[in-house]
Amino acid sequence: MAYHHGDLRRALLEGALELLAEGGPSHLTLRGAARRAGVSVAAPYRHFADKRALLAAVAADGFAALQRASEEAVDRAGDDPIQRFVAHGLAYVRFAVDNPAQYRVMFGPELADKRIHEDLYRTARGAYDGLRATLTYCADAGVFRSEDIELRAMRAWALVHGLASLFLDGQLNVEDVVSKDVFLARVGEVFGLEQAVFESAPDGLPRRRKPAL
Repeated sequence: MAYHHGDLRRALLEGALELLAEGGPSHLTLRGAARRAGVSVAAPYRHFADKRALLAAVAADGFAALQRASEEAVDRAGDDPIQRFVAHGLAYVRFAVDNPAQYRVMFGPELADKRIHEDLYRTARGAYDGLRATLTYCADAGVFRSEDIELRAMRAWALVHGLASLFLDGQLNVEDVVSKDVFLARVGEVFGLEQAVFESAPDGLPRRRKPAL
């Protein structure tokens, strides 16, 4: 199969995602990605020194896509700070559910120390900074104190990551197989409960109304 030189990296990443979806990181090889991309087994080394570098690139692309999806969701939510927060969280969970293989690589043990890979560390920090920006918007609107932003960010990340991971690991099938649509609707309900946290604004700050989901 012929390829355009400018498309080689993308073709290899797409081939890698196919292999990851089929068998996880242990199923991925540079040779396998090359075969899926329709290029020679030597071609991947033009972009990736080894399998870990390819995994890091898959994860970096994932964090960049997650950040874009979150920003788009927040923009669609309008000006209400809590609606923006809810939209950001739902975008995170939806991304994980729609891209399970890539999501597992992003947070998998193979890339636990993201500082080793510059692009991966930058995009991962960018996604987290996007969450902090959403919470800063809430703080600026008087929803909570600005000094609580870091703890709120940890809480929010733990919530969405936990929900997504429980679903992907099949741990939420309490009755029968929970479909993706049913799960995402339930996530919306969970965020509805979480909004009660915002109802207890510190003294002297306005209490936010509870928006409808």
